[in-house]
Amino acid sequence: MKFEVLTEEEFSTFAETSRQANFMQTPMTACMRKHYGWQKHYLGVKENEKIVAAGLFLAKKRRFNYYEFYAPHGFLANYHDEKLLTFFTNNLKKYIKENRGYCLRIEPYIIKQERDIDGNIIPDGENNFDVIAKLKNLGYKYFNSSEQVKWMFCLDTTRNIDDIFKNMKQNTRNLINRSLKNCLSIEQLSYEKLDIFKKISQDTSERHSFEDKSLTYYQNMYNSFKEDIKYLIVKMDLNAYLDTLEKEYRQVLDKISNTPNNNKNKGKLKELNITKESINNKIIECKNLLKKDKKIILSGAMFITYGPEIIYLISGNYKEYMHFNGPYFLQWHIINYAVKNNYKNYNFYGISGNFNKDDKKYGIYEFKKGFGGVVVELVGTFVLPINPIYYLYKFIDKIKKSG
Repeated sequence: MKFEVLTEEEFSTFAETSRQANFMQTPMTACMRKHYGWQKHYLGVKENEKIVAAGLFLAKKRRFNYYEFYAPHGFLANYHDEKLLTFFTNNLKKYIKENRGYCLRIEPYIIKQERDIDGNIIPDGENNFDVIAKLKNLGYKYFNSSEQVKWMFCLDTTRNIDDIFKNMKQNTRNLINRSLKNCLSIEQLSYEKLDIFKKISQDTSERHSFEDKSLTYYQNMYNSFKEDIKYLIVKMDLNAYLDTLEKEYRQVLDKISNTPNNNKNKGKLKELNITKESINNKIIECKNLLKKDKKIILSGAMFITYGPEIIYLISGNYKEYMHFNGPYFLQWHIINYAVKNNYKNYNFYGISGNFNKDDKKYGIYEFKKGFGGVVVELVGTFVLPINPIYYLYKFIDKIKKSG
């Protein structure tokens, strides 16, 4: 085996075919991170001139001109192969030390243990406890926080779309069906229109009190991932919606006029009149909205398509339009896209990992859970100290936190 610095092309070719292929271990992520002061290093192991392990390792200067090395959702290797893992680790330590690195932080894209839709551990399911043990034996220390997500929610998209729909929760199916009646459409934003997405995300962040990404961030992501990134928004054609409502209203009026007003039909007429009133209220609402514009934007989301999966990263919605079910229309669109384009997995991405209904982030998990799928728990973050100065950094950080 030989440890080598790889070309970007060599790394990219290997990464695309890796079992752990993910968008964080790509030249696109290296390009994105460059905007924030990270340097890229493509490092790998070759056996008989064939790459058998590799990783994108990012380096950023910290205190005292030493560098932290970081492999987001990486590196990519057979972690069960102790000989390979040991060889790669020992050579990484040497390389990082030679390049003034003081530690290596990794986040292997490997599940810890198999779980079901409710987050319950599956008895006799897959687990990778041996990987955790091997890493610890090599000096990696478990780090109790992760820069990238540790808990995800994923949907198998290798199945028939009808089967996927049937396996969704009844309420989710109902909301998708309602959204399909609301004259909605999807628009993919160009670079020049990313401010539209920024307005949606900013409105959402202010409403839910979390920090939004900057427009520059969205632009950098667009330029870094190019055709692999999609900024999608849901739009509503109000004129078409009004036509639909007025048609439904006339149909209800016809039913009412053709239903004899007697005791037998009392319940039916009451229900028809409630429906008539509901449609009339929607017509009034639609006409008021038409005074502003012919089309309105309901929601939006950012997706990345890489390797075998589509990843749902960031989304936002306008509160006043939530009853039109734009997020459900958008999710149904992207799930169909994943099935039609032979993606193996639709990754709803981050959830908290807390399945208590009282958890403040439970609603995010509940929304994603409605579409069917399983909870995925990754092994987490590990740090490999390279230079004794690593412990000085930890001491300084501890003093800062206590002070």
